[in-house]
Amino acid sequence: MLKRGFSLLVGLALTASFTAVAQDECAEFKITNEKDNYFQIEMTDDLGYSSYQLDLGDGRVKSFDGDEMVVYYPFKGDYTVTLISKKDNEECRVHHDVSVKEDDEYYATKQELVWSDEFNGDEVNREFWTFETGATGWGNQELQDYTDGENAEVEDGTLTIVAKKIGERGIRGEYTSTRMITKDKKEFMYGRFEMRAKLPTGRGTWAAFWMLGANFPEVMWPHCGEIDIMEHVGYETGVVHSAMHTPSSFGNTRNKGSVTLDDVENEYHTYGVIWDKHSMKFYVDDPENIHYTYQPEVKNNETWPYDQPAFLLLNLAIGGTWGGKEGVDDRSFPQEYVIDYVRVYQHPDF
Repeated sequence: MLKRGFSLLVGLALTASFTAVAQDECAEFKITNEKDNYFQIEMTDDLGYSSYQLDLGDGRVKSFDGDEMVVYYPFKGDYTVTLISKKDNEECRVHHDVSVKEDDEYYATKQELVWSDEFNGDEVNREFWTFETGATGWGNQELQDYTDGENAEVEDGTLTIVAKKIGERGIRGEYTSTRMITKDKKEFMYGRFEMRAKLPTGRGTWAAFWMLGANFPEVMWPHCGEIDIMEHVGYETGVVHSAMHTPSSFGNTRNKGSVTLDDVENEYHTYGVIWDKHSMKFYVDDPENIHYTYQPEVKNNETWPYDQPAFLLLNLAIGGTWGGKEGVDDRSFPQEYVIDYVRVYQHPDF
């Protein structure tokens, strides 16, 4: 149901003086449901204000020139749309409510490609990626030494992360591999994130495609939030995992799902997540093939540190608390993690 709201007098600065605007002197508009999740907004009386904005009630604020505008609400809910009219030292706000009855089941496929790495060159693009290096165990007692690109090969449109055994004792630093991040280079909030890859399956390998909140240096893990889009450990051939690490559940998190696939070593599969302000939906091969959804009933800093940009990570670890749970098969090296592409899709309105 549409209903008329009230005008509000809002100061733009502490020193500014404003003239009260009577309700019948406010510009007016109407909203009609055009089709499904699309709504038409039309000015019905502009009253000569010099500028207009529409607060759509879901975090979006758009400039409005008074012509008809069609807006898209992908998710079920009740929203308050506010027309903000301004001239000189006057500001007037009028509100209407809009109710969206169902989520748009085609939301994910309406998103557009905004960034990708197709690995079409002859080396890793360092405008996109930074190599994290060292043999520190990385908080999980891992064995590999991450190198500055020596274990990352780009050829024929693919990135191959190669894990090698370089020592005989099987201790930390006697394996080499790659860990790549887009921090400070490519960071995103909301969208569809996916990778197409063939996975290593040697016992002791631990391949991952994941994200961390860009505020990691300030608040540290797990307060920054972690999104594990794909993890695979070699002793569970074909079992692919997705997980969420938050202040309310981290380490051995309870927020996780898995799916079993055929021939992940020799066949490409696409691993992705659809991230919006309501949920994380993890899929394999097709955005409609959801195998795990994270959507906490209560969203706060403890359960949902995800309304902020995040960066992407690719890595292949060796051993560690999970990857090495059943030991490391040194006979299986070198191991390859072959990535065809990494892509990010977003809806143009978000």
